[in-house]
Amino acid sequence: MSILQPDLHFKNVTEINIDLFKEKNIKFIIFDIDNTLAEFNNPDLYDGVKAWLDSVLDAGFKCCLVSNNCRTRVEEFNKNLGFYTISRAAKPFSFMLKRALRKHGYKPENTCVIGDQIFSDIMAANLGGMLSILVDPLSDAYEGKFVEFKRKLEKFVITR
Repeated sequence: MSILQPDLHFKNVTEINIDLFKEKNIKFIIFDIDNTLAEFNNPDLYDGVKAWLDSVLDAGFKCCLVSNNCRTRVEEFNKNLGFYTISRAAKPFSFMLKRALRKHGYKPENTCVIGDQIFSDIMAANLGGMLSILVDPLSDAYEGKFVEFKRKLEKFVITR
């Protein structure tokens, strides 16, 4: 069960004080997209996220987007951010997260993964030895039967 346990849990990314990253010696932050930075399949950042991301970048942190979604979705979302991106990441496997680390020259212990799903984002971060931060999903919009099933399992894991 420890691979399913996030290191930290917040309501949304804007609640994370960026001093936390400094305290944890984080230099590289990997974000999921859907229901983490934006509502599911929405091309726009959620309210307040742009200002929060700007403060993260201004503080000197390097950021990346790693999503299980298709390339078109990830590139469309990223067009105003300009982050390095990986689509079809196959999370919960951590090999694509590790690819992003190698590309930018960071180590797992200096990396944080922020996402809304225990069985993909959190598990991938924990398997890769990275700090894992779970945020509550921004929307309860239907994401497909598989994600709906995972959400039910997540509720069980969170209450345990």
